[in-house]
Amino acid sequence: MLELDTRYLPLPEGVETPVDVVPENIYHRLWLQNSFNMLSGIGQEEELTLENEDQKPWRIEGFIDDLKDGLE
Repeated sequence: MLELDTRYLPLPEGVETPVDVVPENIYHRLWLQNSFNMLSGIGQEEELTLENEDQKPWRIEGFIDDLKDGLE
């Protein structure tokens, strides 16, 4: 998404992609924050719990998949 939104902006010399200008520690925090997004809303309503079998599989698996994707 970042690449699409910034495709017409000039990059500093020696930088190939917009992501390259984001400091590694900030990129890591943003990646973690995005991964936890799969768990948003848990506990906000009665049916939004990890005990709910309709919620549990896609939220837990999605969270784990997001974490794995960030490690690749």
